[in-house]
Formats: sequence, C-alpha cells, structure tokens
Amino acid sequence: SSFNLKNGSLVTITPPKRPKVESKKDNSNDDKASSVRYTAFDPYPFLAKPSHSTAARRSRALSRLPTKRSMSYSDIADLHSYMHVIEPQPEGPIKRVYMCHTGAQKFSSNCVVQPTKKQLRDTKGKASPQIRNRCAVLFGTVNTERVDQSINVKARTSLSTPLYEMKMCEVVKVHAVWEPPQTPPKKEEDSYDASQLIKGKEVERARQIAKELGLQTIGWIYSHSDDRQGADDGSSNNSEEDSLPVWGKDIVYGAMGQIENMEKVGRDEGKKYLTLALDSRSGATEAFQLSDVSVQMVAEGVLAIPKEGDFKRFVKTQESVSIDNKETKDLDTVFCLVNTAMLSHEGRFSGKAGANFVKKA
Repeated sequence: SSFNLKNGSLVTITPPKRPKVESKKDNSNDDKASSVRYTAFDPYPFLAKPSHSTAARRSRALSRLPTKRSMSYSDIADLHSYMHVIEPQPEGPIKRVYMCHTGAQKFSSNCVVQPTKKQLRDTKGKASPQIRNRCAVLFGTVNTERVDQSINVKARTSLSTPLYEMKMCEVVKVHAVWEPPQTPPKKEEDSYDASQLIKGKEVERARQIAKELGLQTIGWIYSHSDDRQGADDGSSNNSEEDSLPVWGKDIVYGAMGQIENMEKVGRDEGKKYLTLALDSRSGATEAFQLSDVSVQMVAEGVLAIPKEGDFKRFVKTQESVSIDNKETKDLDTVFCLVNTAMLSHEGRFSGKAGANFVKKA
C-alpha cells in the first residue's frame, strides 16, 4: 500500500545508475588509429572495404550501451565483412612473360660494381666486386597467342581445329629496361632505392618516350642480395620450400606501380603488370603477378611499409584481415603472389633486332 499500487497498474524496473569509471587504455591493435589510404583511387572497387578498426571501435561502443550488453552473432558477422579475405589467387591476367635476355643481363651487370685500379693496387689484387641492388621499369607490349605453344602443333583449318588448340591467352614481351636515377646502397644487403621508380619527371619522360616507340609500362624488376632462402623469423630451417624472393616491401612498391599504371591507362589494361625478382648473386630471376586483394590493400593503406621494424616475408597489416576465417594481422606475403611463367627472347631494341628496328637517317 505504501507504493499506492492498484489492480492493473504498470510497474517499470530500471537498473541503478552506475558510477562513471575512467576506462583504462587498451593497448590492443584494434584501438589504434585506422589505416591511412595511399590513394583515393580504388584499383578493384568490388574488393574495396571500409576501415575495419573504425567499425570495430563503433561496434564496441554500441555494445556498452545500457540497452545492449554485448555483441550479437549478427554484429560479429557484420564486423567480419569489413575485413579483406586473403586467399591464394590461382592465376592473373598474364599467362607468361618473355624477358629480353640482353636487357636482363645488362641490369644484372649494373648491380655489380667492379673494383677500381686503385683498390686492386692497394689490396694487391684481392679486392672483390661489390653488389649494389637496383630497380628498373619494364617497357614492352601485351600480345595474344595460343596457350599451347608446342612445336608439334600443326596448322589446321577452323573446322578441324581441336578446342584445346583454339584457346588463346595474353602474354607480355619485355623490350626495354629503364633504370631511374637512384642512390646506390651503402652495403650489399641493403635494399634498392625506389624513390623515383613510380613518380617523378624522369619516369614520366621515360613513359612518354616508350609510348612514342609503341611500348607501354608492363612491370618492374629489382635485385636482392640478402639471404631469402629461409624463413626470416630466426629459424634455422633453410629449405627450398621456405624460399621467397618477394618480401613485403617489394609487394608494396609493386602494387604502387600497378596502381599508378591502372590509374593512367585504365583498370583493364593497367592490371597487366609484372614483378620480376633477380638474385644479384646468382642472376636467377623469377616472375610474379600481385593478387587483386593485395593491390587493393595497398591502395587502402592496409598493407604499408612501417616506419620502424622489419618488413620481410611475414608482415603486420595495419588492419585486421581474414585468413581461413580467422581474424589476424599476421600475413605471409606468399598469399599476395601469383606465379608466372617466364621465357627468354630478344627484345625489339637489343642486338641485331634493335639495329634493324631503328631507322637510319
């Protein structure tokens, strides 16, 4: 009776007000500032994602409201949609690449600095050549040819040609290698200087000259001399299975070059972009294409070169990504690569072919 309740009265029970408590600083990766975009241009709009860190902070803030005690399964699934899904990409737009053997040999030679006469005299002939890693832009053409290039395939009429012989593919032929101005590294294990590889007056001039010669930008090449045969996590396992010539820094620079190319000539043509890695100690060269999601992550700043720390094969992403349906920031760069077959040929501007191509006045 003290509550003055009558039959049919409605009773509402509200929780007591909680005292305000200063929240402790959370050192988790999700509370860090969201990634900074490299460019406003989206190379692959269908793969574009909003900032996962921003979405995670907003979801946690909403879950602290008095009317909502925790995140529901639908909230977790919605948060997962903000993450890039990392999966192996089986193939890219280019089936194979034909590398000019003369250009590759000259680039490899430029990575080796021979000792001077004074150095040979001071060391009594014991001075050895020094390796200085470099990078270069590849100019060439995109051609269409049969997938099956077997020499036993005979010419047939259109009515009798089997379907497997009719399959066509796009290939890239490298005709010129241009090295931008770069500062040589001080040590053999130091990386190349890519400050003028993508943007600058010199590279724009080189692109214009290549265009006049009927060539287009189709990739880049770099050299490395550090030990990339084993895992970079300090383990002693140096098996062939762990070898990977392309590390995180190389992927970021390659993606930046592809983004620039796609922005200039269009997404369909610009995505035909290759990354060639040359071991400056042995001369072995391998060709790769970058996966679509890795290029999009670089554009969004999810995959970026950190100001401090190593950025080798196993890298830390700026935002959480999904690998095997697990949220993580640890990325193996092998997921960003598409193996590409590489063959040798004589470029249009090298050897006898170059002498015959250039018209004499």
